[in-house]
Amino acid sequence: MLKNIKQDIKNIILLLFIVGILSLIVYVSVYENKEYSKNVKLDGKTYDYNESNYKNKDESIKLDSVIPIDDYILDLEFNEDNLLAISNYTDNNKSGINIYEINPDDESILNVKTLNDGVFTMYNLESMSPSKEILAYNTAEHEKNDKYKDLKSVLYNLKDDSYITLPYYFDLLGWVPDSSGFYGYKNGELFSYDINEEKIVKTYELKKSDYVNKILFSQDGTKLYMLNINKNKIDIYDLKNNSVSKIDDIKFISDFDVIDDTHLLIEGTNADKKDVYIYDTEHKSKKIINGVHLDEMYLSKDKSKLVTVYYTGNNESTIDVYELGMYSENVDVYKLGSIPMIKGIPYIAISDNNKLAYSIEGNKFGESEIYTYSISSKK
Repeated sequence: MLKNIKQDIKNIILLLFIVGILSLIVYVSVYENKEYSKNVKLDGKTYDYNESNYKNKDESIKLDSVIPIDDYILDLEFNEDNLLAISNYTDNNKSGINIYEINPDDESILNVKTLNDGVFTMYNLESMSPSKEILAYNTAEHEKNDKYKDLKSVLYNLKDDSYITLPYYFDLLGWVPDSSGFYGYKNGELFSYDINEEKIVKTYELKKSDYVNKILFSQDGTKLYMLNINKNKIDIYDLKNNSVSKIDDIKFISDFDVIDDTHLLIEGTNADKKDVYIYDTEHKSKKIINGVHLDEMYLSKDKSKLVTVYYTGNNESTIDVYELGMYSENVDVYKLGSIPMIKGIPYIAISDNNKLAYSIEGNKFGESEIYTYSISSKK
């Protein structure tokens, strides 16, 4: 009997050995061409992505550069081939804004513009014009007990350094597509501001429940879309035919973007899960995009790329990149790839020539790292 037990033990050891060898073969065959992407501080002397064997791989999302910035970046914008990185800083109890112009190709900082009109100068997210020439920000003077007075808004021309200080504070809701003006909200009223005339040209009184969270135009400029999160609706103003309609059949609308003259991309929440819908305004129909996980979404200017960010826990996020294709009345959505295990929740920018950039906190307090990628289609 003891002899049989010893033989059984030998058979088990042999079986485990064979299973181990087979597992190793499967692992190598599956993962030998995979590259694991993670935001880590790499030593350039020991690893250079551009010189590695992975550079020549057929990748849809390819890392181009990692750019360290000795500042805390709040927002990113592509200005043609260069990047504009915007930060808020504090120095001797005075705050201001730094605007970095960066060349992603050689990772160089071309210019730094500093704005500090008052004791308190603060940048507003998404307040740069589509032309990348006008920046809106706020200023205030400091009083005792950490209170502020004389809260005002400033329109700054980045091209010629001229600016206008408005005698009021406002929330910027959306730009006119040609950057000639914008819609804002102040003291319970919605208003339209003309950049060339340097004044408010029209006002609309609103009830508290009618607060507008976001405004966008259709690509042809004939429709105006207004998102009201409190009332869970998007109002559509047909400026050509002077008519109004609304979208209210999607639960808990939190964001939207314009794909073309008849299609919107809408973010809603259903059973504690955020979903993305493609909404046809002409036929008043909606279609959910299955398999999309998101906390935030971004659409490229040419409407060909959808980028989503979702928080995965442990202070990490994942970026997914999709290609959008419009074919008659159909919208084709194709996933190009992912960038996993990003530290924190990044700020995103997408260029017109298929470049993606995001910024995260650096390894030291007050530092940031900007990652840039090239995006190519698999089709």
